[in-house]
Amino acid sequence: MRPRLLPWTLLGLGLVACSKSGTARDPGRDAADIASDTRVLQDAQGAVNDLIRAGGDCEAIRAAKGPALAKLDEAAGKVRTAAGHQTLEALRKQAGNTISSCE
Repeated sequence: MRPRLLPWTLLGLGLVACSKSGTARDPGRDAADIASDTRVLQDAQGAVNDLIRAGGDCEAIRAAKGPALAKLDEAAGKVRTAAGHQTLEALRKQAGNTISSCE
């Protein structure tokens, strides 16, 4: 996913989730949660992108593996929305696929 699409994707998924909710929700809080997830996931996405860019160079993948996995673990504790969790899992899968190509 392109870095510029991530915030819009999270916003769209967040709005869909809010609109289908049966309980009253605070739009201000939902927007703050989405903005927070966007900031948190940018660092994780950057680390995973570095890992993917190293594709084919197992030395570089091994070097980028630790920081990427650490960023993903850090983000897991800070993500607030369902869409953010789904995005994080997609990033984990991408990282795992790249890492497994060198094992």
